[in-house]
Amino acid sequence: MLKDLRWSVRSLLKRPAFTAVAALSLALGIGANTTVFTLAKAIFLKPLPVEDASRLVAVYTTDEQNPGMTVGTSYPNLQDIRRQNDTLDGLAACVLAPLELNADGQSTRLTGLAVGGDYFDVLGVEARRGRTLNPDDTRAPGEGEPVIVLGYGAWERHFGASPDILGKTLVLSRQAFTVVGVMPPAWNGHQRSLEYDVYFPLTLIERVFPSFDPNGEALTSRRFAAYFAVARLAPGSDLDNATADLRLIGQRLEEQYSQVNRGRSFRPIPLVEANLSPNPEQRARARLAMGLLATLVGLVLLIACANVANLLLVQATARGREVAIRLALGSSHRQLVQRFLVESLLLALLGGGLSLFLAPFARDLIVASFPVGLANMGYDLSLDLWVLGFTFGATILTALIFGAIPTWKAIRADVVAELKDLPALGGGGRKWSAGNILVTGQVALSLIALVATGLFVRSLDALRDVDPGFAADELAAVAFDVNLAGYDEERAGTLYRQLAERAAGLPGAVSAVVTDMMPFRGGGFGRTVFREGEEPGSGDGGGFAYCAGVSPEFFDTLGLMILQGRALQATDLPDSEKVVVINEQMAATFWGGHDPIGQRFHFHSLDEERRVVGVVRNFKFFSLNEQPLPAAFYPLSQMHNGSVHLTVRAAGDPTVLLAGMRRLLEESDPDIGWQQLSTMPENIRQSLFMPLTISRLLAVFGAVALTLALIGLFGVISYSVAQRHREIGIHMAIGAQRSDVQGLVLRQGLRLVFTGIGFGLIASWIVGRLVESFLFGVRPTDPWTLTVMPALLIAVAVLAILLPAQRAATVDPVTALKYE
Repeated sequence: MLKDLRWSVRSLLKRPAFTAVAALSLALGIGANTTVFTLAKAIFLKPLPVEDASRLVAVYTTDEQNPGMTVGTSYPNLQDIRRQNDTLDGLAACVLAPLELNADGQSTRLTGLAVGGDYFDVLGVEARRGRTLNPDDTRAPGEGEPVIVLGYGAWERHFGASPDILGKTLVLSRQAFTVVGVMPPAWNGHQRSLEYDVYFPLTLIERVFPSFDPNGEALTSRRFAAYFAVARLAPGSDLDNATADLRLIGQRLEEQYSQVNRGRSFRPIPLVEANLSPNPEQRARARLAMGLLATLVGLVLLIACANVANLLLVQATARGREVAIRLALGSSHRQLVQRFLVESLLLALLGGGLSLFLAPFARDLIVASFPVGLANMGYDLSLDLWVLGFTFGATILTALIFGAIPTWKAIRADVVAELKDLPALGGGGRKWSAGNILVTGQVALSLIALVATGLFVRSLDALRDVDPGFAADELAAVAFDVNLAGYDEERAGTLYRQLAERAAGLPGAVSAVVTDMMPFRGGGFGRTVFREGEEPGSGDGGGFAYCAGVSPEFFDTLGLMILQGRALQATDLPDSEKVVVINEQMAATFWGGHDPIGQRFHFHSLDEERRVVGVVRNFKFFSLNEQPLPAAFYPLSQMHNGSVHLTVRAAGDPTVLLAGMRRLLEESDPDIGWQQLSTMPENIRQSLFMPLTISRLLAVFGAVALTLALIGLFGVISYSVAQRHREIGIHMAIGAQRSDVQGLVLRQGLRLVFTGIGFGLIASWIVGRLVESFLFGVRPTDPWTLTVMPALLIAVAVLAILLPAQRAATVDPVTALKYE
């Protein structure tokens, strides 16, 4: 083996061009697979940082009135589930909550997680220092001494990993807390990502984070299904038992609280599944997206292997005399197989090592394509032992794949013919030699990658062309929460008016508005709506609508068209009639063909009826490809919310407003920390994260696949020309012109290309059907994609064939026939 290794090293060093091209081809193929595996590991495969994660489930609420929608669970319902179930060994609720650390006259934004007292016991984790929270810390809303547990990262960043942190009093959102523990490093609760800075008792959520529910029903309303619930299956129970148990509890609670729980039940989902999405359709789409990328990079690796196999075939032919001499001197076939496989393995290891050098750049490319904030969510994209093991396995596999065919060809050399230096006439002209078959496969696989890329790029273009329903290009927005700074409703209303007036006067600004929602930014609430005469529990009516509090300038600032009635006005004050503007979809959903103007309805748990005074055009709230949602817009002055957005319309580029908006907010009150500052075009791009990322990766991998296929095509045609050197000389000796020879070589190459395209189109149609759910406005049989991509492949293939064809046309007949 050592002799074979030394021989392989010398052999590769003698052929630097071959070694460089082969190693780079393998590096691209293995590196693409390593990069996608790193992403899959972070999102799908990384173990949850909990004890026996396979026994953990998340409990969600299902609603017959909104089929397909899976939401969180209300606090009162969770309390009843905890008492009545027979299949769960512990149940705890939690919810994300932003906090302000008030120290030394400065405010620092922290990411908090409000948790039930059983949260840490259910997950089976202990504190690094001190203790975790327990049920005594969350006995009843507001009772007991407020205590918190710090995340390890927050302890290091904000307190210098001080060993004296335990027992220290911290002021968070103007509430004093005592630190009782610090969590272990790299522990991020029930998730694979999103590191939390602070864990505090769930029963303090309304006091610490009032914007969580402006109506003050976060801990009392059974309709407020906003909590993530994690539970551990009891010994002897499984997911099916828990599903049946929770369904029975749902039926009992529906009978007991028919007005609020009508049509609702509960469903457990494995926690590892819930980390992807509570929605089964979204989980399936996430897996399909990762499967698509994995399939594509697998194709790239196969193309790379075929490419190197082709190069080795050429080398095997060129080294045929060497093999014949070794066989004649007594070398066994086993020794030759071992020697060639060692060379293949050495070449693969070289490519694998180079792929690890390229992988960090590919990883950074993926992270750079993430929306703002998502790149900092804590996904572990490091090259750890998992990644190294995968890369090593892929390297060994590729060595076996691309080394098999050349090795088999080399040991079948004709010893007599090679020693006499008499290659067979026309030996390179066989239509379906191993090299030709490999190139045909490369072309087919490349076309699959190109068609997939074309479909996703076309789909992304179609999404970008979608009208969001409002004038988005000139908008800039900043989010902030006055509740964290201790504002009451009256003081907040004054601040909102002042901010809007001052922001409208910024250089380059046209108008400004403060709202509790902003398209593609979030905010607002989902509420159950009952029309006039309908009541909860009556069995009649009740439907879901997206609702938001806005100022009168909202419609003009966003460029929204009022289709009927009027917009909200400055005279719609807290003590005046409660009014609302609805969108077209809500008018159609709740009142059908009837005129909605003047109709009345009320939100669930709020008795005040609201009169519809206007109908606004439908517009997009969360994504460009969403179906229209019923929506209602009420005056922010009539239903206060402390978590709001200051939105400003610019006369041109909205980015010129960002610095002024931030400065304006800081000057108004230094205690109000801004949360998000961005333009609307940027927010819309962030909403396109998944299709944009997939399209970028497909484009990169498609280009790599195309490049590798063309290198393989060039190698095979060059090899064929060398093998047919004498045949070409005969043709030219009997009168063939240079153009005839060029045409002969071109036809040979294009035959391979067109055959590969034929197989590739069939496979592309199958792949297109599998990913059709990801496409928007484009069919798998899109004529543009199925015409342009094969044409591109043909055009580039012709360029790859022309150089060998030109070389063939310069063959000297006398030299070619000197042995005849």
